[in-house]
Amino acid sequence: MTADPLVEEAVRVYADSAEHVTLADVLPVIDRRRIDPGTPSAAALLERVERLARQRLADRLGRLAPDAG
Repeated sequence: MTADPLVEEAVRVYADSAEHVTLADVLPVIDRRRIDPGTPSAAALLERVERLARQRLADRLGRLAPDAG
């Protein structure tokens, strides 16, 4: 049986962000992006999921960061 590629993607995104977020933070972001009928291919979906997940995590970290002023 083949592993779910989005699970593998979630693990990669988490590995890149583990200093700032938990896997519990990453999974809902990935899961919300699971179905996207406008995506032409599985490869494009994975790329888009990763990009969106990273952006949303970066946005969340920006909200959590103390003011620099």
